[in-house]
Amino acid sequence: MQQSSPDAQAQARRQRDRIEELRAETDRPVVRQHVVSEVLLKRFAVPHGSQGHVLHPFDLEHPERDPKRTGLRGCGRVDDFVPFASASLEKLWHQVENRLPAAAHAAERGDVFDHDQHVLVLKDFIALHLVRSLRYRALHERILRESIARLRLKLVTDWTQELRAQMLRRTGLHAAGPGGLLATADDLIEAHLDIYRNGADLRIRIEDMFEKAKTVIRAARLQVAMPEAGEFILGDVPAMTIRQDRGRMTFGMALGDSTAVVLPLGPRLLLVGRSPRDEALTLDAPTVQALNGLQIEAAHRYIYLRPRSGTERFVRDYLAAGGRQR
Repeated sequence: MQQSSPDAQAQARRQRDRIEELRAETDRPVVRQHVVSEVLLKRFAVPHGSQGHVLHPFDLEHPERDPKRTGLRGCGRVDDFVPFASASLEKLWHQVENRLPAAAHAAERGDVFDHDQHVLVLKDFIALHLVRSLRYRALHERILRESIARLRLKLVTDWTQELRAQMLRRTGLHAAGPGGLLATADDLIEAHLDIYRNGADLRIRIEDMFEKAKTVIRAARLQVAMPEAGEFILGDVPAMTIRQDRGRMTFGMALGDSTAVVLPLGPRLLLVGRSPRDEALTLDAPTVQALNGLQIEAAHRYIYLRPRSGTERFVRDYLAAGGRQR
């Protein structure tokens, strides 16, 4: 069979070593994991008595339903988002989240660019939400399915003799037609799927991608934007790569193919990573509406609305106008 390159082999060894290191983790797993930081949700919420801070989650799968008042613990969470070694991953996120309030306050005051440590936190907060994302997990799962399909095809077309020999060794039988070869190929693939089923592969790839995203976003500038009118809304996939070309804004491309990464940081505050310059700026109403529309398009299922903000009307009008074609 074809041998992988030395670099690929070294990377595979590093991944195996990291998985074994994480497998020894003894801290209790975190089942309900935020994919939208609670510290970010709180910036869109309003206080409400014994419930603490509350939001109105708008269910895009059931737009006919009225949003119901929900506490922060009921928003932006996914059970077993990363089931493998989740405790240490949560600690990694907390290193950024715990420093967000001070950095956000500096952005609101207008002096954030006087404090390099705050700018760094805001950039890392963008990277965190770009990677700890339902969109990223779905992409990982799609790539895995496609890779398995390609490997299965390659086994039965390019490595036929090896498969026949493997079947004979394992069963004492000769492969009778393509069915036997496919079964043997599936058995070989099955033996290597544990790290995907238990979430180990996703765990190490999210950790690795977080470091890569931080490096890219830290190397560029940061814009802090406020709306000229209206306010920003927050979806359950809040960080988006965007690209502007000939006046048209698209989203969801690879980080390296984007011209910016945006993240709403509050109703009146938006972060723009990968910017050409450090600056505070004001966005006109059409741009705010376009960015809010992208929050709806990128969302997995929910938009988290600030109660009594009037933004529910925008979401309903956007949907009624034919937005979010799935």
